[in-house]
Amino acid sequence: MKKIIVLFLMLVLSVSVAHAGIFDWITGRVANDSEENQSTEDLLPVTVYEQVTCKFLGSTSTQTCYASNIDQSCTGTDSCTMTIMGAQGSQFYLKACGGAAYATFDNADETVEFNCETYEPEKEIDCVFDEATQTRMCYPSDDPAVPVEKVKEQVTCKFLESKQLQTCYSALGETCEGETSCVMDITFVKGKKISLKSSCGGYTYILIDGNNENVEFKCSPTEEVTPEQIAGRGFQRAAWECYDGASDISQEVGCLPAEVWHKKAELYCEGHCYQDKSKCGINSFSVSEECHETVTEEAQLVDLEKLKEEMEESKGETLFCKDSCPLDEKCYPFGYRKKGKFCSDLGAFTDQLQEDLACDNNFECSTNVCVDGKCIGSGLIQKIINWLTKLFG
Repeated sequence: MKKIIVLFLMLVLSVSVAHAGIFDWITGRVANDSEENQSTEDLLPVTVYEQVTCKFLGSTSTQTCYASNIDQSCTGTDSCTMTIMGAQGSQFYLKACGGAAYATFDNADETVEFNCETYEPEKEIDCVFDEATQTRMCYPSDDPAVPVEKVKEQVTCKFLESKQLQTCYSALGETCEGETSCVMDITFVKGKKISLKSSCGGYTYILIDGNNENVEFKCSPTEEVTPEQIAGRGFQRAAWECYDGASDISQEVGCLPAEVWHKKAELYCEGHCYQDKSKCGINSFSVSEECHETVTEEAQLVDLEKLKEEMEESKGETLFCKDSCPLDEKCYPFGYRKKGKFCSDLGAFTDQLQEDLACDNNFECSTNVCVDGKCIGSGLIQKIINWLTKLFG
């Protein structure tokens, strides 16, 4: 009988990750409403597939869209599409027509646009190494008589206040990884400027001159943050709650600076107060899905410095969260379950789903069990327990 039980447990453990939730429930390890309990399965990365379409605006020739950090690409004149795979919630980096953008693996197909109208790539027909000057000389196809000097330099990307693995990206496609810093070699036309970005946010420019140099990125933490840590950064989503409990989630508007999202929250919560009128306005504010592409026209028409000052003035009154959900004066990570709700990637707690509703993760279901894309009801789980009891009882 012991051998049968061991074999059965090995069979249960060998099925898909989603079925691991059933085993956890049976053995009494499924998380309840307590803040301290979380399912180990929920912490495992979920691999998702999605289709990305790159649109080349104003293009008149064949272009290539690179997903640099996952080594994939596609080509086309007006657009191209590729299917990519990665850990849910992680970011990937796209580059085309001299521009760059970030996107997030969220199991939803998406479209990214690049302005190719003014893009003029370097055209070369030959490159040689000049022994006399110890430099690489390239001859553009539009004027072979005029050489262009290319030089190589080493760039060290420093990730300030980072506590996890980060990636540094150049506009030319080079990347490097490290927790606090990383080094990459860049070869390009001497005297040209190129942009550098990091996975923890921010961007900067360097001048290609053949001299090694350092660039610094201030990495803002996840969960609870200060206005200074998110000011000047762009985000795709934001959520907020007022002092009277009224709340809103804004998304699919485009890449907006945190200051602009905060102003929207301020306008929404105006006049929303505690019953005793002791406090009015924004009680909690969260942003997620950091972005680096060109901000919308709406954001370009506002005075960001003024909005930044207003956001910083509310520092003592408002709870600020990043890539997390505010609740009870605390920021909780995505997937956290509390009081029959879970922290969604929209930046706010959402009611857990009932039986037979579509799901992607166990934590989305009220029974904490998601199998084959659906929440499993407690009735079915009880039948499984009864069957096991009879089998091994």
